[in-house]
Amino acid sequence: MAWQQVTAKWIQRVLYAVMCMPVIQIMILNVAGWETMFTPPLTEPREIAIARIGVLFDHGFQASTWLAVILMVEMGNLVMLRAALFITAFAMALNGVWGLKGYYAAACTDYDICPDDSVVAIADTMAPAIVGLALVGLVLSFFGAAADDERSYMAMK
Repeated sequence: MAWQQVTAKWIQRVLYAVMCMPVIQIMILNVAGWETMFTPPLTEPREIAIARIGVLFDHGFQASTWLAVILMVEMGNLVMLRAALFITAFAMALNGVWGLKGYYAAACTDYDICPDDSVVAIADTMAPAIVGLALVGLVLSFFGAAADDERSYMAMK
């Protein structure tokens, strides 16, 4: 396997670790999630409970998505590595770069419950950085590959 492909694989491993940290903290350690990131803060127990259910639901889906992605990287061939990098870039672009602000827009305009600066910072800084890294890994995965590498590179045979 060429160094470019090894680098692409490590980029995806690092992105997987970064994305799984909050999932583990929220799902296993019961740490507060985005339900605490509203301006003005949610105060009614019912509001907080509904938001917490949303956080758990969201991170439950994230856990399965990121598990599928890392299994594709570790057990699949070069095509699967590329698919995992593309899925990471697409998911973070759709849900991070554009989605975070878009999903909260109706709540902000209709109910005056807006995300605080930490959510906006994720949409403006972290999500684009993850998209960029995933795309760098995707581009690197196309270099240094012989014609038969896509079939022969398998973690498990």
